Amino acid sequence: MSREIFKTTTKFNGKGFTPQGQKHLPPTDVSGLIPCQAYGGDLINNTTFYIPAHRLVATLEKHAALGRTLRIPQAYTVDGQPVDVPKPVKVEVTVTKSRKRKEYIICLNDGKMFESREEAAHKYYMDKSHITEHLQGRAKFARGRSFRLATAEEIEAYKIDAWEYTGECLPIDTSFRR
Repeated sequence: MSREIFKTTTKFNGKGFTPQGQKHLPPTDVSGLIPCQAYGGDLINNTTFYIPAHRLVATLEKHAALGRTLRIPQAYTVDGQPVDVPKPVKVEVTVTKSRKRKEYIICLNDGKMFESREEAAHKYYMDKSHITEHLQGRAKFARGRSFRLATAEEIEAYKIDAWEYTGECLPIDTSFRR
């Protein structure tokens, strides 16, 4: 008896439910409609409405009464008539490679000068973030080594010939963990 009630109360078209949408229906043709963005009022997200040109004024009034703002494209007037909009002019932009500024640093443990943090990190088998944190004062050592930025005089001397650090070298701190 319950099966008879179920058969009479439910309708089944034989096509079934498609979770990806109703693929058996033809796509909607919006070629003659004007896309308008609505926002504000009771709308949480901006919504696009496709409105026929002859209903544009009435639809604007309806959305204004609901407290929404309806924005129509530049290519149309308020009464739905198409307008010639000047096309934007293409501007050619040339992309140049950014030059890295060389940042000379000195290892205070052996007196060697490096042109970049990457070069020093490669030499001492560490990540450049360790050196960066040490130079910014967030870490006491960079994997047991101490570094500092080179002064302008030291950089000039290094560019002329191989430069030697004249200060006292510090011992390497071995208390860090790997």
